[in-house]
Amino acid sequence: MSSALQSFRSGDVPLEIGLAALGGSSSAAPHPEEMKAGVELRIGRGFAMSASARTTPAGLICAAIAVSAILLSASALLRAAPRRGST
Repeated sequence: MSSALQSFRSGDVPLEIGLAALGGSSSAAPHPEEMKAGVELRIGRGFAMSASARTTPAGLICAAIAVSAILLSASALLRAAPRRGST
């Protein structure tokens, strides 16, 4: 076992230093069910923008649950709010 791994497990090294010492990177290994998307937008010659995303089916389900919880709570707040102009 490497000394960096040993000190990381013992808690002596902060997380980011431990991962760098172990050769970890910000891009994780690809998931077998990973979905990828990318788009590039160009407007004239002076503006170009590109974006990419990757997710898994479980990530999409979690995002859908979070959005539905937000919308459900927003609808409850709107229903409970007093109406303007009502007496």
